[in-house]
Amino acid sequence: MMIRSLVLLFLLSSCCTQVYAEATDADAGVVAQRGTIKLTLRDIDLAVEEIPVIDRAAFVSGPDRLHQLLDSELLNKQMAQRGREMKLMESPMIQQLVARAADQALAKITLDQIVKNTKRPDFNLVAKEYYMANMAEFATPVTSVVQHILISKTGKTAPEIRAKVQEVLKKAQVPGAKFEALVAEYSDDPSKSDNQGVMTVSEPGQFVPTFEAAAHALKSDGDISQVDTEYGTHVLRLVSRKAAGMKTFESVREEIITKLSGQFEDGIRTKFFSDLRSANPVFHEDVIETVRNRYGELPSMSGQPVSLPTAPAVEGAK
Repeated sequence: MMIRSLVLLFLLSSCCTQVYAEATDADAGVVAQRGTIKLTLRDIDLAVEEIPVIDRAAFVSGPDRLHQLLDSELLNKQMAQRGREMKLMESPMIQQLVARAADQALAKITLDQIVKNTKRPDFNLVAKEYYMANMAEFATPVTSVVQHILISKTGKTAPEIRAKVQEVLKKAQVPGAKFEALVAEYSDDPSKSDNQGVMTVSEPGQFVPTFEAAAHALKSDGDISQVDTEYGTHVLRLVSRKAAGMKTFESVREEIITKLSGQFEDGIRTKFFSDLRSANPVFHEDVIETVRNRYGELPSMSGQPVSLPTAPAVEGAK
């Protein structure tokens, strides 16, 4: 692990050369240092590039996290310098590891640049077309907000449940009755301390069907009914009702653009990989057999060799 870490540090140092060449003199200002090791704005630009754009402002505004980043980058530079002093780059094995890491890093950078440089459609226009063609996706169902009291089946007989429900209904229908107080006094729902019995019934499947149907069947705010479910009997009171409708295009425009942009970029990557794989690879089986012989067996705890399982095929791989 130490060798791999040092290799990546050497690789990052070498990759910085071109970026530095494109930076201005102002970017060379020293942000932090430990001994003779210095961090410049150029170094920090490279580190911040690894943070998603949407998270960068919040990250750098927190002094603790920013100082942790600076300390980590200083530590990396110190380790890399120690590796140079140890002349680790003179090792052929290290050089091969650096070359492999460079290929991996360059492959990722290449893919990112191809995606970035590909001309994009006008996603505002495409988003509008998508919205018009998929309006059912943006329909909003009827929403019923109810407050409920659960009289649980657990530990009660059927007559006891009926008696308790009738007691609750009688108190709930008294003019000026505080349903919240009845929830606190009678409900067996353990979530009542968090939600005071309030449930929002909207998308189908959130609750058991009979509960949803009973919630939507209430006509006017304040109406009360009861319904049986597998959990017991619920006394429901309608708090509010919002009719079914349609999300406006403006309210979902950014959501659609993000979705379509992601699909567009996925398509670019898929085509790029497909183009690279257009020519079939040539496998040199005699050398591959050497790999099998070298890594195909591992010693067991008893000292007897144990054959490794065959790697599962990757779905979609040819």
